[in-house]
Amino acid sequence: MKFWAEATHTAVLLINKTPSSALNFEIPDKKWSGKPPVYSYLRRYGCIAFIHSDDGKLEPRAKKGVFIGYLLE
Repeated sequence: MKFWAEATHTAVLLINKTPSSALNFEIPDKKWSGKPPVYSYLRRYGCIAFIHSDDGKLEPRAKKGVFIGYLLE
């Protein structure tokens, strides 16, 4: 329940990258920016993610986590 905002933001991002019947099946992201959307960075919500960590030379460089959304631009 405490990550509902991140889940909503992820859902909106995905909706804006899929064809819309309101726009004659054009992609809203493409209509807004004029460039085709990039899909290569998309990941499954809730999958395992690794976070970069710089705790020193002898410590692990990444920590295991759970993917909960994308950074706001």
